[in-house]
Amino acid sequence: TVKFITPKRQCMHCEDPTCVRYCPMGGLAIHKEPDGPVLINHDNCIRCLSCVNSCPYGVPQYDPVSNRVLKCTFCFDRLRKGEEPACVSTCIAEALKAGTLTEITALANTAASDGYPVYGLTAGRETSWIYVFPKGVNPEKIIRGTR
Repeated sequence: TVKFITPKRQCMHCEDPTCVRYCPMGGLAIHKEPDGPVLINHDNCIRCLSCVNSCPYGVPQYDPVSNRVLKCTFCFDRLRKGEEPACVSTCIAEALKAGTLTEITALANTAASDGYPVYGLTAGRETSWIYVFPKGVNPEKIIRGTR
């Protein structure tokens, strides 16, 4: 039996982002906003790729065409206008949800109590995303790409 699991791969907007810690620009090129998003200021980025090389999820990528490091912005501009992130509003399968931490945690707790593996729900969460996987899947292997 072949089983395909295709989790959404984007910046996890870590609570304590290694990309920010390893950036030699001291928060001027990449920083975490108080409301969660980790953002890159391309005007201050020196293209050293420390953020690319330090990310435990392998998410930021250098694009030689634009000469920029690219990654998900958590659609911070949409969130601040009260809109959902674009990935959530355009997901035809309705597999993605957005809401307050309380709302999303409640959904994830329900899934966990029904036996679904959940990533990002534990105390001291390391990311701003919570994933619910099919039963029998090891979330750590999928999220970290170690199948």
